[in-house]
Amino acid sequence: MHISRQKFEIKIKYQIISTLFILLFLLSCSKGGGGFGGGYDSANSSANVVTPNPNGNNQNYLLIGAKGRNGTGSVYRCSLDGDDCIEIFGGLAGYISATNLTLKQNDSFGSSIGVNDNSIYIGALNKSGFNSANILEQNNPNGAVYKCDLSGLNCSIIDSSSLKLITNDNFGTSIFATNDSIFIGAIGRDGGTPAQSNLYDMGSLFKCDADGTKCIEIMGGKNQTNQIRKDLNGFDNFASSIYLTNSSLYIGAKNKNGGNGRVFKCKADGSNCVQFDISRLNLITNDNFGYSIAGSDKNIFVGAIGRDSGPTNKSDLYDTGAVFRCDFDGKNCS
Repeated sequence: MHISRQKFEIKIKYQIISTLFILLFLLSCSKGGGGFGGGYDSANSSANVVTPNPNGNNQNYLLIGAKGRNGTGSVYRCSLDGDDCIEIFGGLAGYISATNLTLKQNDSFGSSIGVNDNSIYIGALNKSGFNSANILEQNNPNGAVYKCDLSGLNCSIIDSSSLKLITNDNFGTSIFATNDSIFIGAIGRDGGTPAQSNLYDMGSLFKCDADGTKCIEIMGGKNQTNQIRKDLNGFDNFASSIYLTNSSLYIGAKNKNGGNGRVFKCKADGSNCVQFDISRLNLITNDNFGYSIAGSDKNIFVGAIGRDSGPTNKSDLYDTGAVFRCDFDGKNCS
């Protein structure tokens, strides 16, 4: 456990990259399907497309998270053209929000969203939980994920007690949902004991059944066996974003290499991981490449919220953010 970590993101950076990825989701997800297991395109960015009647008239809508809304966080529902937005979960929501959705200040509800044919999954990366002594206390951000039905009327929190989450694990940073499984990122998960400060905030990827049960830590963090372990270090923030296709699993590590950021491409089972070729991108400190990931039928799109849009002596152009396009094999990024 540790008390604090350096945080380079600021609110305007989050707003900029969220806007960029809303546009990407409109373009790449509006078909309302998905590759892997019948799921839906998702990433750590708080936006996703829902098909409430996937076998009928395909009336899709967009879900957008606002993790700072009203202190608790919130989720909005909008039409695919970005109009007709209403607040449906958390925040100041009224008639639709589930009565059993118990949110508190600083939960950061809406930090991530995943959707499949039956459920909506919503991350609350700062929700309080247990400390390293397994004592439940306030202002202790373990993180959490809520599972709701597509109506939004019935929500329940996924039981993470077996995972032994502790302070600043940030479970629910990112979510990707298929009809069979949920993949959940926890960027603050340490890779060792509280005494091993060099392994703080390595980050971890969890996998649960679609009903929210049988959650296990499959990569990074406390998992000592997965092949990717040798490529991870403290403060990498592994699993800052997640994206799946039929054959591949893409995982962001937004703080790797001093904040330059990286994206790993693995087989769908989490084996044979390689890093994207970023040699042409000239990434620098705090670019945070891998903060978010989305995809189309032709390309992978990677967000870098800390990317400057001018020279280092132009402070007014710091951290404007950028989106890169790469081939599915992790090459030809531009």
